This record gives sequence, structure tokens and C-alpha cells, in this order.
Amino acid sequence: MLDMGCNPEVTGWSRANTNDIDLVLEMDGIRETGILMSISDPHILIKMGLPGREAAREMYLDALQYAVDHGLRTRAHLEDITRADLEGFVYPLVREIIDIDRDCTIRICDTLGYGLPFEGMNDPYSIPNMVRRLREIGVKNIETHIHDDFGFGTVNSIVGYWYGANWSNLTFLGIGERAGNAELEKVLLFLKTRVEGFEKYDLSCLTEFAQFMEEHVGIRVPRNKAVVGRNIFSHESGIHTAGVIKNPFTYEPYPPEIVGASRSLMIGPTSGREVLKIKVEEALRDLIDMDVTINKDDWRLNLIHSEIKRLYDEEKRRSCISDEELKAYVEKYFLFESIFEDESHTSGEPISD
Repeated sequence: MLDMGCNPEVTGWSRANTNDIDLVLEMDGIRETGILMSISDPHILIKMGLPGREAAREMYLDALQYAVDHGLRTRAHLEDITRADLEGFVYPLVREIIDIDRDCTIRICDTLGYGLPFEGMNDPYSIPNMVRRLREIGVKNIETHIHDDFGFGTVNSIVGYWYGANWSNLTFLGIGERAGNAELEKVLLFLKTRVEGFEKYDLSCLTEFAQFMEEHVGIRVPRNKAVVGRNIFSHESGIHTAGVIKNPFTYEPYPPEIVGASRSLMIGPTSGREVLKIKVEEALRDLIDMDVTINKDDWRLNLIHSEIKRLYDEEKRRSCISDEELKAYVEKYFLFESIFEDESHTSGEPISD
């Protein structure tokens, strides 16, 4: 990243003890560390084996004070916050944290994905309520770290922004423990296309990067995965393809070029003659290296349509017709019939018997 002219800042991560913080201090160029502060009773009592919340509080504040005294900027990672006692433990702890470091970034860690994007929910589940309360307490910097166990990782990250958080932890394709984390590509696309002020982001590498992850990392990307799936700009239904041919915005929420993808019109059991006409013209262009226009009532087009329909109705085919298969039909009905016999072919009129 440095060679590409980027200048990322590396931040440290430590448990709430001075030995970990000393390791961060020994690393050249690191001026900030996150400090893990597990705040739910299951984590305090069972995972860490502490006698109670007070022991955890003292450990966390001592570690924070040590980091600040040694010149580090800090982030407080409030682990498992959606199973914690917010009013009885978390918010009082946060007040003490910002007394020590006014600029400390408070990280909302929804470790098991229990958080919900709705207002008015009972504590500790509402992400909007949580962000609002932290602002009321006086927190300047809030970030979200949302796991995706219930599928709310991305929406809760966006909701966090909506209610006042200014950072979020995201991973490409949602890579992470168990069900993973909030998905970077989804949040970026939402901000770029739906929120003013984020137009500067260039997302044209996303599709290529997803393919790289498949080929070199071994992560399978579902074909229908939002933003980067291979099928998200593929249209097969007759109604959909007809609409896209007239105006892509009819059935595409944003141009495929934004994410580095391309549009594909597919031939399948519900495809109409309009898309078949377009695909046949594309096949002819590839075969004879010239632009050709045909009438959608051309008898040869009707024969191809009938043959394809028979594949699905009688032979119970399920997959779409490949471009190579369609070229074979075009060769059979257009080239073998001598495409140049009658100039009416190029004018869109069917060749008479």
C-alpha cells in the first residue's frame, strides 16, 4: 500500500495489561492502540475468571491510564456490549474512560450480532439508542464493530453512521470469525450511491477483487451475492430484459461500471423475442464481423425461439443457453441459409421463400 502511494496508519491492539501495551510501544511508528475491555458478565466472570465487574473496571482503567501516560492515542474496545448491563456498568465505565482520555474512540463491539437497527428496543440491543447515549455522555469518537451472526452486520454499521458513529470496522466479503463481520463492499456502495459527499470513492476494483479472492484465497463468492456476485447484472426474464434493453435503470439500481462489472442478457425459459433478437445480433456480429439488424418477427428467429422453448418444455433443461450454443443456432439458421442471399436481411425484413 505504501508503494502505491497510500499512507495507511497502523494501530495497535492489546489486552488490558501493561505488558501488551509495552509491546505496542516498542513498535516503531505506532502511535495508537486499541485496548480490549470485555464488559458482559459472561466474559468478565467466565472467560476472564475475574471476581466481578469492579475488578474488570480497575483493570481496564489502569491499562488505559498507562497507555495515555506513555503518549498513545487510545481506543476502548467494549467487547460483547449487546449482552452487557449498559446503565449499570457500561455507561459509567465510559464516563471514566473519557475522563482519562477525552479523545478516546469508543468501539461498540457487537460480538455475537445481537444488535438491532431499531429505536425503542430494550437495552442492550438497540444500536441507535446505544450510539445516541454515548453521544449524550460526551463521547467524541464512536466506531462500530458488528458481527454478522444474525445477518445484521452491514445494516447495523450503516445505522451506526446514521445516528452519530464516525467509524466502522468492515471486512471485504465480510470475512471474519464464525458468520463474519460487516461487509466493506456493501457499506461503501451504499455510501457512494445513496449518501451525498462520498462520490470520491472509486469502487471499480470490487468485482475484480472478489474474483481474486476466489482464485487465490479460495473463498467462494455466491453468484447472487450483492455488489460482487457474477449474476447481479444478469437478466433472463422476458419482462426484465425488455425493460433493461429500453433503459437499464428499469431493473438496475446503479450502473455495473461503478463496481467494475458488466451487464449480461441471458437466454432462458422465460426469455422473450426482444432479448433473443439482441443476442442473435451479437452472435452475428462475432461471426461475420459486421453489424446486422434483424426484425424480431424474422422467421429464423422464431425457429430458434421454438427450439429453445422445446429444450425447457420437453427436455426439462434448467440452465441458461450459453453464448456458444446460441452461436450454433445462428450458424444453423442464418449462415447456412446464406445470410447474404437477400439484402432485406440487413434492413430488418424476413427473407421470403
